[in-house]
Amino acid sequence: MTDVSDVTGVGQILVKTLANIDIQTAEELADADPQRLVVIPGIGLRRAEILINAARALLGTKTAPPARPQPKPRTQPKPRPQRSAPASRAKPVAASAVAPKPIAEDPPTPSAAAEDPPQKAEKKKPTKKKETKKKKDAKTAKKADKKKDAKKADAKKAKTKAKKAEKAADAKKAKAKTKKKKKKS
Repeated sequence: MTDVSDVTGVGQILVKTLANIDIQTAEELADADPQRLVVIPGIGLRRAEILINAARALLGTKTAPPARPQPKPRTQPKPRPQRSAPASRAKPVAASAVAPKPIAEDPPTPSAAAEDPPQKAEKKKPTKKKETKKKKDAKTAKKADKKKDAKKADAKKAKTKAKKAEKAADAKKAKAKTKKKKKKS
């Protein structure tokens, strides 16, 4: 008995899957019906027959006919019917003398218009260039916002510092005044 893994096209995973449907030898695979193998995911009728033929080739037995019949070669192309000349070709007329009339199309009937309402045009998806530009613009805007916020924070700190310095200066002046008053008294 020949192991099914010796068959060309049968790998380790397929060996396990074939074991689930009770095919464990090359002989069992060679005798299997293609419809039995089609149940396995990833194996269609054509691959099933290829696997069966590979097992038969390994064992030296006769191969099965191909899954799809070979198309018959065409010997000659089919002749095309000849067109008859139009009846109105009596005399050629100068192009400037008579202009061809445009063919008027039938206007849509109200019932047809009610059945097929005009559909809205689909929105086009933005291209990668536009998307990257939008992302870049968003990043630039964020950076600008951060800079503005940093400037505001710096300005606020400077105001706070100035107020503290002003209070300290006022406190010094007040202290100096009290010292002068004490000295005078």
